[in-house]
Amino acid sequence: MFCNVLGIWLRDFDAKCAHIVPLSFDTIQLPYLFGTEQAALESPRNGLILHKAIEEAFDYEEIAIVPHGSIDVTPTEWKVIVLQTSLLDKTCYQDPFTGKITKWEELHHKPLEWQNDNRPARRYLYLQYLLAWMAARRAGYPGWQQKLPPGTIWATPDKQAGYLRRSILRVLARKMGDSDPLPADIVEAGGFDDPDTATMVKEQVTAIVVPRLFREYLDRKRARKRTEEEDGEKQL
Repeated sequence: MFCNVLGIWLRDFDAKCAHIVPLSFDTIQLPYLFGTEQAALESPRNGLILHKAIEEAFDYEEIAIVPHGSIDVTPTEWKVIVLQTSLLDKTCYQDPFTGKITKWEELHHKPLEWQNDNRPARRYLYLQYLLAWMAARRAGYPGWQQKLPPGTIWATPDKQAGYLRRSILRVLARKMGDSDPLPADIVEAGGFDDPDTATMVKEQVTAIVVPRLFREYLDRKRARKRTEEEDGEKQL
């Protein structure tokens, strides 16, 4: 299988099909979030082929995938940002035949590679960018704000309607456990509003949708944190 980050062919047991928007998300609520009935998590446009170590880092928002150059270009190009600073000097991959080692620092800002013009959907990578942004802020990764491009990079004349519903974006960080909201440039660049829906109705619907949408995702994050804390206690 061809790894989109390493740009090489991997043995099948070294590769994973990574879902950009986790399958743990409540699929019933996805059309409301994205504003389209075509938001299918099983779609190839919600996937990347990654080495298993890269897939794990992607799953835990230790890396992010952001636009490489203009997002208006078709096909859109993407690159890797390594947010977890402690990974940089570590080995990500060692070629089983040549022994060549690829470190994480070599992947930082590396453009993704493809076998054709098919690309993931922008809306899915925008949501992954938001989750990585919030995870980096919570973790306090050194220099994370300089690493991640500003939200304005997602603004495009070709997609003036935005990718995600703004009423959800405005409360997303708080529902994810953050005390501060998402910056306005991120919300404005990739969000869309419902002009015909009353503010009170939007707030009521959002209060119902967001917990359902992210429940399993947040449960998985909490379970991982508990496991890490338990492992830390065993080492003491």
